[in-house]
Amino acid sequence: MDANEQKLKVLSMLQEGTITQSEALELLELIGAELNAQQVKQPKPTEPVEADERRPRREREPIKLSIPESPIDFMGGSHQVFSATADVDADVIRMLKLVGKNSKISLRTHQQGTIQIEGRYKPIRNGDPKIRFEEQNGSYALNYNSHAVSYMGLDVSVPENLIKRLHVENSNAEISLTGVASTELNVTTKNARLRLQGIQSDVIVASTKNGNIDVNEVAATKIELGTTNAEIDVRNVKANYAELFTTNASVMSDCNQIITTKVRTKNANIWLDITNLAIQLEDCQYVIDGQTTNGNIDVLLPYKEELPYKINANTKRGRIRTKGSELLVIASDKGYLDGKTVDYKLSGTKLDLALQTTNADINVNK
Repeated sequence: MDANEQKLKVLSMLQEGTITQSEALELLELIGAELNAQQVKQPKPTEPVEADERRPRREREPIKLSIPESPIDFMGGSHQVFSATADVDADVIRMLKLVGKNSKISLRTHQQGTIQIEGRYKPIRNGDPKIRFEEQNGSYALNYNSHAVSYMGLDVSVPENLIKRLHVENSNAEISLTGVASTELNVTTKNARLRLQGIQSDVIVASTKNGNIDVNEVAATKIELGTTNAEIDVRNVKANYAELFTTNASVMSDCNQIITTKVRTKNANIWLDITNLAIQLEDCQYVIDGQTTNGNIDVLLPYKEELPYKINANTKRGRIRTKGSELLVIASDKGYLDGKTVDYKLSGTKLDLALQTTNADINVNK
């Protein structure tokens, strides 16, 4: 049995409860010591080796998990803490999965080569949380017995490596992510706010209920944001496609570089400010598709450069206003407008507006 198999067996025994955490750490240290001793005894190779083999590889430390011992809590009122550290020796982390419960999750990057977790939890009737931080083939996951705790909160620091799949899940508490680079990011909670700051990812899916979503300085190919009864505020986002869905609350999009924007809400306003849009020189079809009820839709067009557009707008018991642009009207009626600017057909870069509301106005201003 090689060293890796021995380590996996120790972790399995720890998970099954056969050995304690301190015993597991001692066994892992012994395995590491034996491995180092074997490497010292091995003769140096006499045959030429490839360049990658000549490069020294840093020996990774085993995952360290520290859960301080505390007196038995018969009243169930104590606050417990723990920490976990994983040495990362790779440019890419295949997956990181974090799940909390009723307490905030905060994740940010640091310049160290480790994943560090500082956790807090409250046990239920002396229940054993069975906290485990495990790694397999570059995939890391924090696991615990959710039925044994009333809450689990996490403060996490990760290296500035690419995380292929980042999954962060919570309930009834906020999630805050800062400075993360990933291929696929999935963030979900309920009854609480989501904050994404300085994120780079091919795909971002973030959802909550009854909590605001705040996104700032994010770059993505595709971004999907969804909540209910709470606002969505998106600023300084660069994306090919963005979905912004909520109900009974406003949606604000400001200073963004988004090619296709799809917005849905009810009983609230939509505000889309593209005055600072950096219009691409090559042909590009921008699209804004906005729908609401009982709320105004306001679109502010670029003022430094011309962006020809066409508009199809509908409202009931409201007005449609277009200011600063000369339109060729194809069809119009009370609460309906189908038209385009005079230079729409001549331009390769243009904007399509599809806007719909009820009992409110639609305003497109330059």
